[in-house]
Parts: sequence; structure tokens; C-alpha cells
Amino acid sequence: MTQKKYWIGTPPTTCQLCEGPIGNKFYDAATRRGWAYMCASCFPLYNGHLGLGSAQRYEREGERFVKTGG
Repeated sequence: MTQKKYWIGTPPTTCQLCEGPIGNKFYDAATRRGWAYMCASCFPLYNGHLGLGSAQRYEREGERFVKTGG
């Protein structure tokens, strides 16, 4: 069984691209201008690819965010 990986530190509350609320899911993802915390709406527009060196997805699990992809 794989051990869960949790976001360390304070999770983002707003998307760094559209400035909308993060909600229950966010992406730590590369863009042409560097890395950004993205909401689920912006991710397919500015990256869209999970994986090492591209993006990771985090989803709320209680009070914490767990890595669910990438």
C-alpha cells in the first residue's frame, strides 16, 4: 500500500491565475511563466498534464490536502 502524501504548510486559498477560490482541489503546476497554484478550471487551460516536472493534483481530505495525482 502506498503511503499518502500531504501538502506541507498552508495550502493556497486562491488560484494564482484567475484569483478565484481553490475549493476542494488545486494543482501545483508549471506554466510558461513558472509554477503556480491553480484551480480546477484553470488547470486544463494553462497546463493539463499531471506528472513529475509538470503538475501535481491535491484534494481536500478533512482539514488537509492529499496528493492524488502527478
